[in-house]
Amino acid sequence: MQSVLPNLIEQKCNERFDAAVDVWTQAGNLPPPESGFPNQKEWDNVNCTALVGFLKQGLDQHRLACHNSALSPHSGDWLNSLPCSSLGTLLDNESLRIGVALRLGLRICTPHKCRCGSVVDEFGLHPLSCHLSAGRFPRHSALNDIIKRSLETAGFPSQLEPVGLDRGDGKRPDGITLFPFKSGKSLIWDATCSCTFCPSNIVSSTISPGSAAASAETSKITKYSSLTDRYIFTPFAVETSGVIGPLSLDFIKDIGRKAAQERREPRESEWLLQRISLAVVRGNAHSILSAGISKLSLD
Repeated sequence: MQSVLPNLIEQKCNERFDAAVDVWTQAGNLPPPESGFPNQKEWDNVNCTALVGFLKQGLDQHRLACHNSALSPHSGDWLNSLPCSSLGTLLDNESLRIGVALRLGLRICTPHKCRCGSVVDEFGLHPLSCHLSAGRFPRHSALNDIIKRSLETAGFPSQLEPVGLDRGDGKRPDGITLFPFKSGKSLIWDATCSCTFCPSNIVSSTISPGSAAASAETSKITKYSSLTDRYIFTPFAVETSGVIGPLSLDFIKDIGRKAAQERREPRESEWLLQRISLAVVRGNAHSILSAGISKLSLD
């Protein structure tokens, strides 16, 4: 503008810009971005950062964990999916209600006793980690089915729970590719879904979102260390809040990239992440609803 416009117009533009910065500073008591003349995104980031700091001051441990998880990448990919019943991306009313409530830390149910004898509070968190939860196995099966189908789309046929392959204690990995995946070795994987809000994880989740998934990945690698000389082992860990572990996210993006090359569709990784996110939301809803919980309005 300074090199093109006449001095008079340039002077007026500078005056208006300085006046706008003064209004910005006085209205929100916020400093302008430090990068000279930034774009709109950088102005918004200053406001959003200040708002996040303000919200954290009044949050308890549970809602702080919800807040940090919601800020994590890909934790809310189910919100970006196209709700289409023929594609399997349409959530029913109860799954949508529970998914939103868990993400925002809202009330879901009335307090009651779980079938294991523990007390379920109004936020309905206990069924997400209860060993008697009816939604754990369907969620686990859905995640493995998504990985298997994605590998086949990428050109790697696979088999779930291969017979004759165990880690030494009789437990088998969740799946294996029938042909070499990389470096002449077949890929084996083992999936898990850790609860973000269980008593053993909620403290670390408030400090570092995704720590429960990262810890589960480390544990899986240790358990399957005896097979790494013959196979490529990849853990897949996701949390009930939707946060995906760092190694798992690299694995998913690798599959999505290979599938995109195979089908010439650049959105394969995005769709794969959305399917995983939807499977977690449905599994959470199944766990909570199967506990015989009475409904509460989101209001």
